[in-house]
Amino acid sequence: MLAVVCNDHKNGIQARLMAMQKENKIPQGKIRFQAVKTVVTDCIMGIDEDYVELELNRNLNSDRKIA
Repeated sequence: MLAVVCNDHKNGIQARLMAMQKENKIPQGKIRFQAVKTVVTDCIMGIDEDYVELELNRNLNSDRKIA
């Protein structure tokens, strides 16, 4: 099982898997993608490295609580 977030990544993964099947690097079979339900929780606190990834590396605002 693989998880991808957007169609661009899904299409890239699907193309790569099909190429690997053609090269007999992975078993033949049907590749099927299905939607998963997103679950959000605030009961797990992130560590500083998580916020650095979001804020600095991805230029996204986070909900980090400053102590």
